[in-house]
Amino acid sequence: MKKCLILLLAFSTIISAVPLEFSGSANVYAEYDTIEGVTQTRPSSTARFTLSPTVSLYGMPMTLTMFLSTEESSVRQAINNVTFSVNPRLLDKDALKVPGFLRTIKRLDIGTTRSCFSPYSLCGTPVVGGALGIATGPLEIEATGGRSQRAIEPTDSTTAAYERMLFAGKLGIVTKDNSRIAVTFLYGSDDENSIGSGFLPVYSDSDSQVVDSFEVVTPHENYLVGLNLDVSFLKGRLLLESEFVGSEYMRDTRTAGADKSTGYAVNIKPTINVYGAQLFCHYNRIDPGFYSLGAPYLINDVQSIGFGASKGFVKNQISLTATFSQERDNLAGGKTSTTSLDNYYFSIGLNCRKMPSIQIGYMPYTQINDSLDLKNRNDMFTLNVSHSYDALGLAHSTSLYSSFQNYSTSSGEGDYSTTSLHLAETAVFEFPLALNLGAGMIQTNYSETSTQTLSYDLSGTYTVKKSWTNTVGANISQQEGSSRTDLYYNTSLPLWKIGSLTFRLGRNIYSGETTDGDFKEWRITSTLTRRW
Repeated sequence: MKKCLILLLAFSTIISAVPLEFSGSANVYAEYDTIEGVTQTRPSSTARFTLSPTVSLYGMPMTLTMFLSTEESSVRQAINNVTFSVNPRLLDKDALKVPGFLRTIKRLDIGTTRSCFSPYSLCGTPVVGGALGIATGPLEIEATGGRSQRAIEPTDSTTAAYERMLFAGKLGIVTKDNSRIAVTFLYGSDDENSIGSGFLPVYSDSDSQVVDSFEVVTPHENYLVGLNLDVSFLKGRLLLESEFVGSEYMRDTRTAGADKSTGYAVNIKPTINVYGAQLFCHYNRIDPGFYSLGAPYLINDVQSIGFGASKGFVKNQISLTATFSQERDNLAGGKTSTTSLDNYYFSIGLNCRKMPSIQIGYMPYTQINDSLDLKNRNDMFTLNVSHSYDALGLAHSTSLYSSFQNYSTSSGEGDYSTTSLHLAETAVFEFPLALNLGAGMIQTNYSETSTQTLSYDLSGTYTVKKSWTNTVGANISQQEGSSRTDLYYNTSLPLWKIGSLTFRLGRNIYSGETTDGDFKEWRITSTLTRRW
């Protein structure tokens, strides 16, 4: 017992002598949802917990980030994650003598890490492992590695996947004018032994016997090398951003290279600022054979060219913007048809003092397919007007949004036009009450029919003792043969020293021919947040 007391006293003495700072936040979210009248396809209750405490030692932050959810399931990719991060570069070198190399480490993450080296190599893909960033003088080094995908056995209700390991690195040099050049590399590989089989059986209709099977997933492998070059000229007036990446992709590692593709991706974007105007253009190309396991949602076999300009006048109270871009696919001619898309955008903004703010836009695009003799055109006009002013002892904010869209095809089938209007008004009283009113209309005309949707919004917010906010409101939408009414109550208040609480109670009522019959829904959400 005496030894424990002595150790506790010694530990307390050391802690009191060390400059520690504590900060962070914790968040608990709970949701309850129940539907009457139709089959409920989602869980009736959900809970999420987020924790992010930070301890700063001699100025160096050490952060633990944790996210846990009841939505986690072993039959899909992970949602729950834990990350420990430290930044030794922020150590107070005057208060603590540490080796010089520690001050070059700007990032050290362990757990579920998310790195972004470049859009075409690695950006945002979660990796369960570690990440390291080093900066010394003009040299920058970044590396990450670990598991980016867990194994999931194939079933009728799951998306099968092999376990995937991914490793990536970046080596760059940064100059005094913030120009930089960097080389990136990436390697990713699936473990073909991580699941039993990538096949699903096919059953007969009569006796449920297995008559065949088909493969739903194959193990992949990917090598990638890239070059990023961002150069600044003319004291920052001219900026050239570029990326060049080459990849080798194996669709099935069991075929000994028989199912392999190679390709490249290019992104060039120069921007120049001259006489208060910004001129820009871009060229993007992603080969049909280009793949990156670090950016798995990247669309390949597409090329885009575009340019534009923006300019402000009268101290930016008037702004003009115009852009054009053209996209097309089938770059190697391997498809039976080629689709091209031309996009235009024109915008005029008026933001004069003590006057309504006006934004006018025109966005036409044309889609052409050479094999199907297809030519579709869409024209869209938008008008957005907003103004804040005082009248009758109230602070008002009024906004009007209007748009018109016309869609036409070469065959005339599926042509339609849509007109939408929405008017909103907010009035704030001298006492802590705010009222919000809104009304909208959407009219869609087809060749032989038309539909009209009317919507109404009403809510009031009252604040008690400057900290307890209560809102009651209703949203109503009506269409021929159907309607939807959403009633809700929101409250937000500090909960003593525990934290701040947000609670929402909603009642949604659906009726009409366009739904699955009449049904009603209760939806309750609550969030408790604590910061320190």
